[in-house]
Amino acid sequence: MKKIGDLNRIQIVGVNNMNTLRKIFYVTDILLLLVVLFCINHTVVFVECWPFMILDIAFLLRLNGVILLYRKERWSFLPILGFSILFGVYYCTGIFNNTMFRMAEYPAIILGMYDPVPDMIEKNTCGENILNGIFLWVWLMPVIVYLYQAIRKQTVRKGYRWYDIACLAIFKDKVGQLLIALGILSFIALLAGIMMEITLSKYSLVAIPVAAYFFINRHVKRNPHWTEYALLAGALCLFHRSQFEADNGHVVLLATYAVIGASVCIYMMVKSKKVFASFLALLMIAALPLLSLGYNIYSYTDGIRGINYEGGRANGRYIYTRRQTPGKDSSMSLIGLRGRYHQIIPSKYKVIVPSSLLSPFAKCITEQGDTITYYLETGEIY
Repeated sequence: MKKIGDLNRIQIVGVNNMNTLRKIFYVTDILLLLVVLFCINHTVVFVECWPFMILDIAFLLRLNGVILLYRKERWSFLPILGFSILFGVYYCTGIFNNTMFRMAEYPAIILGMYDPVPDMIEKNTCGENILNGIFLWVWLMPVIVYLYQAIRKQTVRKGYRWYDIACLAIFKDKVGQLLIALGILSFIALLAGIMMEITLSKYSLVAIPVAAYFFINRHVKRNPHWTEYALLAGALCLFHRSQFEADNGHVVLLATYAVIGASVCIYMMVKSKKVFASFLALLMIAALPLLSLGYNIYSYTDGIRGINYEGGRANGRYIYTRRQTPGKDSSMSLIGLRGRYHQIIPSKYKVIVPSSLLSPFAKCITEQGDTITYYLETGEIY
């Protein structure tokens, strides 16, 4: 009897490990899908709106199909087939080729190391291959998984109606409802970040991550203590304040925000025993404030945030930075200019203005009265 009991325990542990691996697999799939959505959102442009509408329908079918695959629904092949056809047309016609090329440059742009020279194609071959693999995963993974489930006779009818299988299962499934809630919050944060308006960003970067933390805890049927929300809100206020501190003050505020946010998520994991939900909460607390700001706050520490730069072809994409010169009055601070990803013009000029209306060039006047012209797209001096 003891041997039988030990064998049963071993079988239970094995089943639990398999369920954990399944969850890791599907979480990874959702993350890769988010990568593809991010790439498409940043690079793909159509003259008319209907190609975007078809892409939206395709990704809705993709999410719906993943939910049904996870539940091992026999009829999940219908949304998977619809997505595979629609996405396959875009992929095979080369619409995403430019996306892969441009997004391969993205890490260098974020780190401020982008060098737009003719041999960029050779430099980014590895990055393009990685992105191509991710796009292929998003396209073909549901088909492969369904075939695997069908061959092993793991699919069953779960009682979903035809309209659930078509597109509504994601709205009724608990995981799908959480993804929709977080997607809406991310979209609101993205809209606030596009405007790069200080007051709007301040309230959105505090309220939206706290709301995401609430929805994630609600998903795991946990009621957080009010102090968790208070700590998160306080940490996010420090995140906002770090925009107006330079050098060590900037770093200390960001580090404090990171420690408090991670501590709250670790506390959630200890109390709820939900590793994936806690990791998702940490991801939201890290990503949503950046979306709300509209620029990469980690990429510079040499000046504090100023007002928006109202000029250039991408109006609102640039903001002034100010730096106090030692031994001078605060009204005599020198200014610079930064974009969404990195510092473009160092904070060492008295005046920075567009060279003309909607011009990509900016004229910078030094303390000695000299004029220097920068090309904003690359930060080069002309």
